Amino acid sequence: MNEQELAELFNEILANNTTKSLEFRLYYDTQGDPLCYACEDLPGDYIVIDQETYAQGRYDVKIIDGEITPLSEFVYYNKITPSDSGTACRGDNALIVDPGSKTLWSLKTSTAE
Repeated sequence: MNEQELAELFNEILANNTTKSLEFRLYYDTQGDPLCYACEDLPGDYIVIDQETYAQGRYDVKIIDGEITPLSEFVYYNKITPSDSGTACRGDNALIVDPGSKTLWSLKTSTAE
């Protein structure tokens, strides 16, 4: 192969080389809480986002009607409640950790829209 043929082959490869544009996605659950950011096709609900939002990768947002809404726009409440999983604490006081207790407590966050 001479230099001319090599140059023609190289130009042909470049002409046929198409770049694949990435689609940035934010996957979320049924409550609108973000699950993960991805560029691949995963099972579940998602919205298409821009590259900057993808790079920020924020999880302090909610997805409402296909739009990202920062949690700072919500009034939200945290409450420690009995649970099937969580931290073992005294049954009558969730502030006292007791590894021997069978009562588990976890943090529940509620929003008021």
